[in-house]
Amino acid sequence: MPVGVLPAWEVKTLAILGLVFITFINCLGTVAGARAANAFLMLKLLAVISIAATGIVVGITGRHSHEPGPDWFASDPDPRRQTMLDWAKAGEYITAIYGALFCYGGWESIGFVAGEMADPSRDLPRVINTAMSVAISSFVLVNIALFMVIPFETVRARSVVAVVGAHENFAYP
Repeated sequence: MPVGVLPAWEVKTLAILGLVFITFINCLGTVAGARAANAFLMLKLLAVISIAATGIVVGITGRHSHEPGPDWFASDPDPRRQTMLDWAKAGEYITAIYGALFCYGGWESIGFVAGEMADPSRDLPRVINTAMSVAISSFVLVNIALFMVIPFETVRARSVVAVVGAHENFAYP
């Protein structure tokens, strides 16, 4: 078995324990569930901020394993795009937007959330604007960090760029 790969029974056991833990917290009531959700949100934001900060620091200090190639500074680093029709380019952008929207599955329950707010006409725009600002800023900062430490050819060839970025940030001798 490769190093770092857990056996299937360990993965399934961990998943079951996670489900039992979340179920137990939700059985304690809505206040406990909300506190747990807020705690998990803070952990996720801390992880994203640490990934972005580490990548940017590693990129600025030059402690990564490559030099940025000239393809990063080209106006269109992907030569395939030069022969694409405009509709195909638009399709790529639309696919990326749908992928980003699919990542956030909370829009369908915005009506339920607004119904629970004391002053939804005031609070809902604040919540939406703050949440979208945090999400977009986090996404942009993580991408800047990854682009600073990963060669463009690697970004183009791999589908899990964040794993390569973590290797570049933490596995460099």
